[in-house]
Amino acid sequence: MTETARFWEVDPEVWQMALDPNVNGPFLMARAATPAMLRAGRGRIVNISMNHETMRRRGFSLYGPPKA
Repeated sequence: MTETARFWEVDPEVWQMALDPNVNGPFLMARAATPAMLRAGRGRIVNISMNHETMRRRGFSLYGPPKA
């Protein structure tokens, strides 16, 4: 994701590689951590992303939308 790409030229497999960790990663991590937090009777899940300006850089369609 160091080279610019217009979204309509991105191969769907490459799009999926960017989407999976950014969308499914937080869900899977929270899902794995929750049972231990429930047993402990407490816990916090904090998801952190990039700032708005970073997500909308021109030409980096593989980076911004999955992060948003």
